[in-house]
Amino acid sequence: MVRNRARRRLREIVRQNVPSRVIPGHDLVVIARAATNARPFDSLSRDFTRGLKRLGIYRDPETAESDGSARPCTS
Repeated sequence: MVRNRARRRLREIVRQNVPSRVIPGHDLVVIARAATNARPFDSLSRDFTRGLKRLGIYRDPETAESDGSARPCTS
């Protein structure tokens, strides 16, 4: 049950962020750690965005929408 909750929380963060905030053409692997369930959802989301920026694959959602490069989520 704990593992499933962590998986659901991370899956939702990816669903909310990947279509609009990740430069297309990248595959991501998201791994839950022991503190995933205890961490507030907003903090997990900020951590995910920070990780995308550190990897150099983050794009600003407003910029992506204005240049037409935003893609809808297909999964």
